[in-house]
Amino acid sequence: MIRASLIPEHLQNLTFREFDPRVLAVARRIRTSLHDAPALSDLAREVRLSESRLEKLFKEQAGLPITQYRVRYRVFISTIIMALGYSVTEAALLGGFANSAHLSRCYRQVNGLTPSSTFLHPPCLDALLDDSAIELVAPLLEGHAVS
Repeated sequence: MIRASLIPEHLQNLTFREFDPRVLAVARRIRTSLHDAPALSDLAREVRLSESRLEKLFKEQAGLPITQYRVRYRVFISTIIMALGYSVTEAALLGGFANSAHLSRCYRQVNGLTPSSTFLHPPCLDALLDDSAIELVAPLLEGHAVS
């Protein structure tokens, strides 16, 4: 009774699940190694799973394969960097891509448009950034001024 009165009706039927700590460890490793891209074999060894079991478990829990997670995370980071006024090339390199063409291909794959689209240029997108997004990329931007 008390629960029903405290929790809004549209939230009462939500179920929360815990992620396997090995999946969380792999996701964390990917997020902290933008520039060195650990191999699947290394990730599997770190969490003591076979490569095939890790791939299956990660996809079950995260909803996409490890390689797609890595690409989407890099695109996400690069988008924040571009929104702060950096060029596509700078965002690509800081976000872990080999070059701007690589970022453009992946960006188009993920978002259906190019990173040089008008809406990505300040002040359009930087208004959407909150402090946590800026804090996320701050370590990557140390020593890199907007050109």
